[in-house]
Amino acid sequence: MAALLLGGAITISVVDDDRSERITRGVWLGALVTTAPLVALSAHLARKASGYKGVKAVRRLGWFAWGLAASDGALLWALSFADFPRSPVLTIGAGALGAASLLPLALDALSAGRSLRIRRFVSRVSPGPTGLTVRF
Repeated sequence: MAALLLGGAITISVVDDDRSERITRGVWLGALVTTAPLVALSAHLARKASGYKGVKAVRRLGWFAWGLAASDGALLWALSFADFPRSPVLTIGAGALGAASLLPLALDALSAGRSLRIRRFVSRVSPGPTGLTVRF
């Protein structure tokens, strides 16, 4: 999804079509605004189930970048309704920030998921009278 956000921002900045720009910017902004919370929700559920605390600094970095990207994207989307020139650098920057916001959150989700799998595996393996017992 990070690649789609960055690629979409680059495409929006390259294509100069005023009739469809509001729609494409709105779809891009909707994708940006929904993906980061979904990734963070999956990480939260995995952390909650495993008892893993995660790395708060990484999550904060992701949320900070997401806030900047969403603000930039919302501003550019609002400006698409006015006859105001929009800078391609700001559009590509919003895409880069959107991609950069997903990567720390996805890293947190990956580490939380791994700790959950390890915890479930360890809870199934227990010492028995004849050695290790694996429960299914």
